[in-house]
Amino acid sequence: MCSNNEGGLTKFEPKPDLALFRKCLKCDKNSVVVTRINDAMCKECFVEYFTHKFRATIGKSKLFDKDEVVMFPYSSSDSSVAMLHLLFKGVGEEAKKKFTFKTICVYIEDNYVFESNSSTHERITFMENVKKSVEYSGFKFYYSLIENCLEPSKNIVSDEIAKLNLNNENKEKFLNLINSCKNQTSKEELLKRLKTQLINRIAIELKIKKIIFPVSCTNLTIDMLTNVALGKGAHLSIETSLEEKLSNGLVYVRPLRELTSKEIAFYNRYNNIDSNIMAKSSSLKNLPNSTIYRLTEKFINSLQNEYPTTVPTIFRTSDKLTPTDELCPEDSCMLCELPVDTIKKISANSSAINDLEYSLSISRLDNTAIEKLFVLKSVCYSCSVVLKDVGGHGNLPQTIKDKIKSRDNLKDKIKEFLIED
Repeated sequence: MCSNNEGGLTKFEPKPDLALFRKCLKCDKNSVVVTRINDAMCKECFVEYFTHKFRATIGKSKLFDKDEVVMFPYSSSDSSVAMLHLLFKGVGEEAKKKFTFKTICVYIEDNYVFESNSSTHERITFMENVKKSVEYSGFKFYYSLIENCLEPSKNIVSDEIAKLNLNNENKEKFLNLINSCKNQTSKEELLKRLKTQLINRIAIELKIKKIIFPVSCTNLTIDMLTNVALGKGAHLSIETSLEEKLSNGLVYVRPLRELTSKEIAFYNRYNNIDSNIMAKSSSLKNLPNSTIYRLTEKFINSLQNEYPTTVPTIFRTSDKLTPTDELCPEDSCMLCELPVDTIKKISANSSAINDLEYSLSISRLDNTAIEKLFVLKSVCYSCSVVLKDVGGHGNLPQTIKDKIKSRDNLKDKIKEFLIED
Protein backbone atom coordinates (compact mmCIF):
# COMPACT_ATOMS: atom_id res chain seq x y z
CA MET A 1 0.00 0.00 0.00
CA CYS A 2 1.38 3.43 -0.98
CA SER A 3 1.57 6.29 1.49
CA ASN A 4 1.55 10.07 1.23
CA ASN A 5 4.76 10.63 3.19
CA GLU A 6 8.15 8.99 3.36
CA GLY A 7 8.23 5.80 5.41
CA GLY A 8 4.46 5.74 5.82
CA LEU A 9 4.70 7.55 9.16
CA THR A 10 1.99 10.00 10.18
CA LYS A 11 1.80 12.14 13.27
CA PHE A 12 -0.79 10.91 15.79
CA GLU A 13 -3.21 13.68 16.67
CA PRO A 14 -4.84 13.29 20.10
CA LYS A 15 -8.60 13.63 20.37
CA PRO A 16 -9.34 17.36 20.89
CA ASP A 17 -11.00 18.50 24.10
CA LEU A 18 -14.45 19.59 22.95
CA ALA A 19 -14.82 21.93 25.95
CA LEU A 20 -12.07 24.16 24.50
CA PHE A 21 -14.12 24.82 21.34
CA ARG A 22 -17.53 25.31 22.93
CA LYS A 23 -19.23 28.23 24.59
CA CYS A 24 -20.82 28.18 28.02
CA LEU A 25 -24.53 27.45 27.64
CA LYS A 26 -25.36 30.18 30.19
CA CYS A 27 -23.07 33.15 29.57
CA ASP A 28 -21.45 32.43 26.19
CA LYS A 29 -17.90 32.48 27.60
CA ASN A 30 -15.39 29.79 26.69
CA SER A 31 -16.34 26.60 28.53
CA VAL A 32 -13.91 24.67 30.74
CA VAL A 33 -16.02 21.66 31.76
CA VAL A 34 -18.75 19.50 30.26
CA THR A 35 -21.17 18.20 32.89
CA ARG A 36 -23.36 15.15 32.34
CA ILE A 37 -23.55 14.82 28.53
CA ASN A 38 -23.54 18.06 26.54
CA ASP A 39 -23.77 20.81 29.15
CA ALA A 40 -20.64 22.91 28.59
CA MET A 41 -19.98 25.56 31.24
CA CYS A 42 -17.40 28.12 32.22
CA LYS A 43 -15.83 28.01 35.68
CA GLU A 44 -18.13 30.61 37.28
CA CYS A 45 -21.35 29.14 35.89
CA PHE A 46 -20.35 25.61 36.86
CA VAL A 47 -19.68 26.58 40.49
CA GLU A 48 -23.02 28.42 40.56
CA TYR A 49 -24.80 25.39 39.03
CA PHE A 50 -23.17 23.01 41.52
CA THR A 51 -24.02 25.20 44.53
CA HIS A 52 -27.61 25.70 43.36
CA LYS A 53 -28.15 21.98 42.91
CA PHE A 54 -26.89 21.27 46.43
CA ARG A 55 -29.02 24.00 47.99
CA ALA A 56 -32.08 22.96 45.98
CA THR A 57 -31.77 19.37 47.18
CA ILE A 58 -31.82 20.57 50.79
CA GLY A 59 -34.41 23.32 50.33
CA LYS A 60 -37.08 21.59 48.27
CA SER A 61 -37.79 18.99 50.94
CA LYS A 62 -37.48 21.33 53.95
CA LEU A 63 -35.29 18.77 55.66
CA PHE A 64 -34.03 20.93 58.52
CA ASP A 65 -35.83 23.12 61.03
CA LYS A 66 -34.60 26.55 62.04
CA ASP A 67 -31.69 26.40 64.51
CA GLU A 68 -31.70 22.59 64.33
CA VAL A 69 -28.29 21.03 64.99
CA VAL A 70 -27.15 18.49 62.39
CA MET A 71 -24.05 16.30 62.40
CA PHE A 72 -21.65 15.97 59.46
CA PRO A 73 -19.22 12.98 59.53
CA TYR A 74 -16.21 14.56 57.82
CA SER A 75 -13.69 12.11 56.36
CA SER A 76 -11.33 14.38 54.34
CA SER A 77 -12.43 12.56 51.16
CA ASP A 78 -13.23 14.50 47.97
CA SER A 79 -16.99 14.53 48.61
CA SER A 80 -16.68 15.53 52.28
CA VAL A 81 -14.23 18.33 51.40
CA ALA A 82 -16.76 19.66 48.88
CA MET A 83 -19.67 19.43 51.31
CA LEU A 84 -17.77 21.22 54.08
CA HIS A 85 -17.08 24.08 51.67
CA LEU A 86 -20.73 24.17 50.57
CA LEU A 87 -21.93 24.28 54.19
CA PHE A 88 -19.39 27.03 54.93
CA LYS A 89 -20.60 29.09 51.97
CA GLY A 90 -24.20 28.49 53.02
CA VAL A 91 -23.72 30.36 56.30
CA GLY A 92 -21.32 32.99 54.95
CA GLU A 93 -22.04 36.67 54.45
CA GLU A 94 -22.09 36.28 50.66
CA ALA A 95 -24.92 33.73 50.75
CA LYS A 96 -28.17 35.19 49.40
CA LYS A 97 -30.20 32.90 51.62
CA LYS A 98 -28.29 31.52 54.59
CA PHE A 99 -28.78 28.05 56.01
CA THR A 100 -30.79 28.28 59.21
CA PHE A 101 -29.58 24.97 60.65
CA LYS A 102 -26.37 24.60 62.67
CA THR A 103 -23.60 22.16 61.71
CA ILE A 104 -21.38 20.11 64.01
CA CYS A 105 -18.63 18.04 62.35
CA VAL A 106 -17.11 14.75 63.50
CA TYR A 107 -13.88 13.27 62.15
CA ILE A 108 -13.30 9.55 62.76
CA GLU A 109 -9.69 8.54 62.16
CA ASP A 110 -9.52 5.24 60.25
CA ASN A 111 -6.58 5.84 57.89
CA TYR A 112 -3.73 4.78 60.17
CA VAL A 113 -5.35 1.96 62.15
CA PHE A 114 -4.29 -0.58 59.50
CA GLU A 115 -0.77 0.84 59.14
CA SER A 116 1.38 -1.71 60.99
CA ASN A 117 4.50 0.47 60.82
CA SER A 118 2.83 3.72 61.85
CA SER A 119 3.34 5.23 65.29
CA THR A 120 0.90 7.01 67.58
CA HIS A 121 2.76 10.25 66.85
CA GLU A 122 2.16 9.85 63.10
CA ARG A 123 -1.53 9.25 63.71
CA ILE A 124 -1.84 12.35 65.88
CA THR A 125 0.10 14.41 63.31
CA PHE A 126 -2.29 13.27 60.57
CA MET A 127 -5.32 14.32 62.64
CA GLU A 128 -3.68 17.68 63.39
CA ASN A 129 -3.21 18.22 59.64
CA VAL A 130 -6.88 17.41 59.07
CA LYS A 131 -7.78 19.89 61.81
CA LYS A 132 -5.75 22.66 60.14
CA SER A 133 -7.40 21.98 56.77
CA VAL A 134 -10.92 22.51 58.17
CA GLU A 135 -10.29 25.50 60.47
CA TYR A 136 -11.44 27.94 57.76
CA SER A 137 -15.04 26.69 58.14
CA GLY A 138 -15.41 27.83 61.75
CA PHE A 139 -17.60 24.82 62.55
CA LYS A 140 -17.35 22.98 65.85
CA PHE A 141 -15.29 19.81 65.28
CA TYR A 142 -15.22 16.59 67.31
CA TYR A 143 -12.75 13.73 66.93
CA SER A 144 -12.90 9.98 67.44
CA LEU A 145 -11.07 6.77 66.50
CA ILE A 146 -12.52 3.87 64.52
CA GLU A 147 -11.58 1.38 67.25
CA ASN A 148 -13.89 3.26 69.62
CA CYS A 149 -16.71 1.21 68.07
CA LEU A 150 -15.61 -1.52 70.53
CA GLU A 151 -15.71 0.86 73.49
CA PRO A 152 -18.81 0.15 75.63
CA SER A 153 -18.61 3.47 77.50
CA LYS A 154 -20.12 6.72 76.29
CA ASN A 155 -16.77 8.56 76.12
CA ILE A 156 -16.14 7.79 72.46
CA VAL A 157 -15.71 11.32 71.12
CA SER A 158 -13.78 14.43 72.15
CA ASP A 159 -13.50 18.03 71.01
CA GLU A 160 -9.71 17.84 71.42
CA ILE A 161 -7.32 15.39 69.74
CA ALA A 162 -5.10 15.31 72.84
CA LYS A 163 -7.95 13.86 74.90
CA LEU A 164 -8.43 10.81 72.65
CA ASN A 165 -7.58 7.44 74.17
CA LEU A 166 -4.97 6.08 71.75
CA ASN A 167 -4.92 2.70 73.49
CA ASN A 168 -2.99 0.05 71.55
CA GLU A 169 -5.07 -2.65 73.23
CA ASN A 170 -8.29 -1.32 71.66
CA LYS A 171 -6.52 -1.07 68.31
CA GLU A 172 -5.40 -4.71 68.53
CA LYS A 173 -8.92 -5.91 69.40
CA PHE A 174 -10.32 -4.02 66.43
CA LEU A 175 -7.68 -5.40 64.06
CA ASN A 176 -8.31 -8.93 65.34
CA LEU A 177 -12.02 -8.54 64.60
CA ILE A 178 -11.49 -7.21 61.06
CA ASN A 179 -8.70 -9.68 60.24
CA SER A 180 -10.82 -12.61 61.44
CA CYS A 181 -13.00 -12.17 58.33
CA LYS A 182 -12.32 -14.81 55.70
CA ASN A 183 -12.35 -12.52 52.65
CA GLN A 184 -11.74 -8.88 51.73
CA THR A 185 -15.39 -8.17 50.88
CA SER A 186 -16.50 -9.13 54.39
CA LYS A 187 -13.69 -7.02 55.88
CA GLU A 188 -14.74 -3.98 53.88
CA GLU A 189 -18.45 -4.40 54.66
CA LEU A 190 -17.86 -5.03 58.37
CA LEU A 191 -15.63 -1.94 58.58
CA LYS A 192 -18.30 0.15 56.86
CA ARG A 193 -21.05 -1.06 59.20
CA LEU A 194 -18.96 -0.61 62.36
CA LYS A 195 -18.08 2.94 61.33
CA THR A 196 -21.75 3.74 60.72
CA GLN A 197 -22.60 2.29 64.14
CA LEU A 198 -19.97 4.53 65.72
CA ILE A 199 -21.37 7.57 63.90
CA ASN A 200 -24.84 6.72 65.23
CA ARG A 201 -23.56 6.40 68.80
CA ILE A 202 -21.72 9.72 68.56
CA ALA A 203 -24.88 11.44 67.28
CA ILE A 204 -26.88 10.00 70.18
CA GLU A 205 -24.19 11.07 72.68
CA LEU A 206 -24.21 14.61 71.25
CA LYS A 207 -28.05 14.54 71.25
CA ILE A 208 -28.29 15.10 67.49
CA LYS A 209 -31.03 13.47 65.41
CA LYS A 210 -30.02 14.26 61.82
CA ILE A 211 -26.79 13.21 60.11
CA ILE A 212 -25.77 14.46 56.66
CA PHE A 213 -23.64 12.07 54.60
CA PRO A 214 -21.53 13.35 51.66
CA VAL A 215 -22.47 10.55 49.25
CA SER A 216 -22.46 11.35 45.53
CA CYS A 217 -24.73 10.00 42.82
CA THR A 218 -21.81 7.92 41.50
CA ASN A 219 -21.10 6.31 44.87
CA LEU A 220 -24.79 5.58 45.44
CA THR A 221 -24.93 3.85 42.05
CA ILE A 222 -21.92 1.68 42.93
CA ASP A 223 -23.42 0.95 46.36
CA MET A 224 -26.72 0.02 44.75
CA LEU A 225 -25.24 -2.67 42.48
CA THR A 226 -22.89 -3.88 45.22
CA ASN A 227 -25.78 -4.27 47.66
CA VAL A 228 -27.70 -6.36 45.14
CA ALA A 229 -24.72 -8.72 44.92
CA LEU A 230 -24.44 -8.80 48.73
CA GLY A 231 -28.09 -9.73 49.27
CA LYS A 232 -29.23 -6.30 50.42
CA GLY A 233 -31.85 -5.83 47.70
CA ALA A 234 -34.69 -5.29 50.17
CA HIS A 235 -33.01 -2.08 51.37
CA LEU A 236 -32.08 -0.48 48.02
CA SER A 237 -34.78 2.18 48.02
CA ILE A 238 -34.02 3.05 51.66
CA GLU A 239 -30.23 3.37 51.35
CA THR A 240 -30.35 5.52 48.20
CA SER A 241 -33.10 7.90 49.33
CA LEU A 242 -32.58 11.56 50.19
CA GLU A 243 -33.92 11.03 53.70
CA GLU A 244 -33.58 7.75 55.59
CA LYS A 245 -35.27 7.27 58.96
CA LEU A 246 -33.86 4.70 61.37
CA SER A 247 -35.68 2.82 64.11
CA ASN A 248 -33.53 4.50 66.78
CA GLY A 249 -34.87 7.94 65.85
CA LEU A 250 -31.88 9.07 63.79
CA VAL A 251 -32.31 10.43 60.27
CA TYR A 252 -29.74 10.17 57.46
CA VAL A 253 -29.72 12.92 54.80
CA ARG A 254 -27.83 12.71 51.48
CA PRO A 255 -27.76 16.21 49.92
CA LEU A 256 -25.06 15.32 47.33
CA ARG A 257 -27.09 12.50 45.77
CA GLU A 258 -27.87 14.60 42.65
CA LEU A 259 -24.19 15.29 41.89
CA THR A 260 -21.61 12.98 40.31
CA SER A 261 -18.05 12.30 41.46
CA LYS A 262 -16.76 14.09 38.36
CA GLU A 263 -18.69 17.24 39.24
CA ILE A 264 -17.44 17.08 42.83
CA ALA A 265 -13.83 16.79 41.62
CA PHE A 266 -14.22 19.87 39.39
CA TYR A 267 -15.88 21.83 42.21
CA ASN A 268 -12.94 21.13 44.53
CA ARG A 269 -10.47 22.08 41.82
CA TYR A 270 -12.14 25.37 40.89
CA ASN A 271 -12.42 26.40 44.56
CA ASN A 272 -8.77 25.47 45.25
CA ILE A 273 -9.71 23.06 48.05
CA ASP A 274 -8.55 19.80 46.47
CA SER A 275 -5.38 20.02 48.61
CA ASN A 276 -7.60 19.32 51.66
CA ILE A 277 -8.30 15.79 50.40
CA MET A 278 -6.27 13.53 52.69
CA ALA A 279 -8.33 10.35 52.99
CA LYS A 280 -7.01 7.20 51.40
CA SER A 281 -9.13 5.45 48.78
CA SER A 282 -9.36 2.41 51.06
CA SER A 283 -8.21 1.96 54.64
CA LEU A 284 -7.80 -1.77 54.00
CA LYS A 285 -5.40 -1.26 51.08
CA ASN A 286 -7.68 -3.27 48.80
CA LEU A 287 -6.50 -4.05 45.29
CA PRO A 288 -8.79 -2.98 42.41
CA ASN A 289 -10.32 -6.46 42.02
CA SER A 290 -10.14 -7.67 45.62
CA THR A 291 -13.74 -6.98 46.70
CA ILE A 292 -17.21 -6.89 45.15
CA TYR A 293 -17.33 -3.13 45.73
CA ARG A 294 -14.00 -2.52 43.95
CA LEU A 295 -15.07 -4.68 41.00
CA THR A 296 -18.38 -2.84 40.74
CA GLU A 297 -16.60 0.51 41.01
CA LYS A 298 -14.24 -0.44 38.18
CA PHE A 299 -17.15 -1.68 36.05
CA ILE A 300 -19.30 1.44 36.56
CA ASN A 301 -16.42 3.88 35.99
CA SER A 302 -15.37 2.15 32.76
CA LEU A 303 -18.96 2.26 31.47
CA GLN A 304 -19.36 5.88 32.54
CA ASN A 305 -16.26 6.89 30.56
CA GLU A 306 -17.74 5.42 27.39
CA TYR A 307 -21.42 6.13 28.03
CA PRO A 308 -21.99 9.27 30.16
CA THR A 309 -25.62 8.35 30.88
CA THR A 310 -24.66 5.15 32.76
CA VAL A 311 -24.69 6.53 36.31
CA PRO A 312 -27.83 8.72 35.93
CA THR A 313 -29.76 5.83 34.32
CA ILE A 314 -28.91 3.30 37.03
CA PHE A 315 -29.38 5.84 39.80
CA ARG A 316 -32.83 6.91 38.59
CA THR A 317 -33.89 3.27 38.76
CA SER A 318 -33.49 3.38 42.54
CA ASP A 319 -35.99 6.26 42.73
CA LYS A 320 -38.64 3.97 41.26
CA LEU A 321 -38.13 1.29 43.90
CA THR A 322 -40.22 1.12 47.06
CA PRO A 323 -39.63 -1.04 50.15
CA THR A 324 -41.98 -3.98 50.65
CA ASP A 325 -44.80 -3.49 53.14
CA GLU A 326 -43.68 -6.64 54.95
CA LEU A 327 -40.52 -4.93 56.23
CA CYS A 328 -41.07 -3.86 59.83
CA PRO A 329 -39.00 -0.77 60.81
CA GLU A 330 -39.32 -1.65 64.50
CA ASP A 331 -37.60 -5.01 63.94
CA SER A 332 -34.24 -3.59 62.87
CA CYS A 333 -30.89 -5.24 62.18
CA MET A 334 -28.47 -4.98 65.09
CA LEU A 335 -25.59 -4.15 62.74
CA CYS A 336 -26.87 -1.89 59.95
CA GLU A 337 -30.01 -0.57 61.75
CA LEU A 338 -32.20 -1.33 58.70
CA PRO A 339 -35.38 -3.47 58.84
CA VAL A 340 -34.68 -7.20 59.15
CA ASP A 341 -35.56 -9.04 55.92
CA THR A 342 -35.17 -12.58 57.29
CA ILE A 343 -38.51 -12.90 59.09
CA LYS A 344 -40.61 -15.87 57.98
CA LYS A 345 -43.13 -13.94 55.86
CA ILE A 346 -40.44 -12.29 53.73
CA SER A 347 -37.92 -15.12 53.56
CA ALA A 348 -40.39 -17.99 53.01
CA ASN A 349 -39.53 -18.24 49.32
CA SER A 350 -35.87 -17.25 49.59
CA SER A 351 -33.63 -20.23 48.91
CA ALA A 352 -30.50 -18.30 49.95
CA ILE A 353 -31.87 -17.52 53.41
CA ASN A 354 -33.20 -21.06 53.84
CA ASP A 355 -29.83 -22.52 52.85
CA LEU A 356 -28.07 -20.31 55.40
CA GLU A 357 -30.42 -21.45 58.18
CA TYR A 358 -30.07 -25.09 57.14
CA SER A 359 -26.26 -24.97 57.15
CA LEU A 360 -26.36 -23.53 60.66
CA SER A 361 -28.88 -26.07 61.91
CA ILE A 362 -26.82 -29.10 60.83
CA SER A 363 -23.58 -27.70 62.23
CA ARG A 364 -22.26 -28.92 65.59
CA LEU A 365 -23.98 -26.75 68.16
CA ASP A 366 -21.14 -26.12 70.56
CA ASN A 367 -21.00 -22.84 72.50
CA THR A 368 -19.47 -20.97 69.57
CA ALA A 369 -22.12 -22.24 67.13
CA ILE A 370 -24.96 -21.39 69.51
CA GLU A 371 -23.59 -17.87 69.94
CA LYS A 372 -23.25 -17.56 66.17
CA LEU A 373 -26.84 -18.70 65.56
CA PHE A 374 -28.04 -16.32 68.29
CA VAL A 375 -26.31 -13.37 66.60
CA LEU A 376 -27.34 -14.23 63.03
CA LYS A 377 -31.03 -14.35 63.93
CA SER A 378 -30.83 -10.70 65.04
CA VAL A 379 -29.47 -9.24 61.80
CA CYS A 380 -30.60 -8.85 58.19
CA TYR A 381 -29.58 -11.37 55.52
CA SER A 382 -26.68 -9.31 54.14
CA CYS A 383 -25.21 -8.69 57.60
CA SER A 384 -25.65 -12.37 58.47
CA VAL A 385 -23.51 -13.28 55.44
CA VAL A 386 -20.83 -10.83 56.61
CA LEU A 387 -20.93 -12.08 60.21
CA LYS A 388 -20.81 -15.67 59.03
CA ASP A 389 -17.31 -14.92 57.74
CA VAL A 390 -16.21 -13.45 61.07
CA GLY A 391 -13.98 -15.87 62.95
CA GLY A 392 -15.27 -15.24 66.47
CA HIS A 393 -18.32 -13.28 67.52
CA GLY A 394 -16.80 -12.75 70.94
CA ASN A 395 -14.84 -9.85 69.40
CA LEU A 396 -18.00 -8.01 68.29
CA PRO A 397 -18.73 -4.68 70.01
CA GLN A 398 -20.33 -5.18 73.42
CA THR A 399 -23.02 -2.65 72.52
CA ILE A 400 -24.28 -4.91 69.70
CA LYS A 401 -24.33 -8.00 71.94
CA ASP A 402 -26.18 -6.06 74.65
CA LYS A 403 -28.82 -4.95 72.13
CA ILE A 404 -29.34 -8.53 70.96
CA LYS A 405 -29.76 -9.82 74.52
CA SER A 406 -32.10 -6.97 75.41
CA ARG A 407 -34.31 -7.66 72.39
CA ASP A 408 -34.36 -11.40 73.09
CA ASN A 409 -35.35 -10.81 76.72
CA LEU A 410 -38.13 -8.46 75.62
CA LYS A 411 -39.49 -11.04 73.17
CA ASP A 412 -39.56 -13.67 75.94
CA LYS A 413 -41.53 -11.33 78.19
CA ILE A 414 -44.24 -10.55 75.61
CA LYS A 415 -44.28 -13.98 73.95
CA GLU A 416 -47.40 -15.17 75.80
CA PHE A 417 -49.33 -12.07 74.69
CA LEU A 418 -48.56 -12.50 70.96
CA ILE A 419 -51.07 -14.08 68.55
CA GLU A 420 -49.45 -16.48 66.09
CA ASP A 421 -50.45 -16.42 62.40
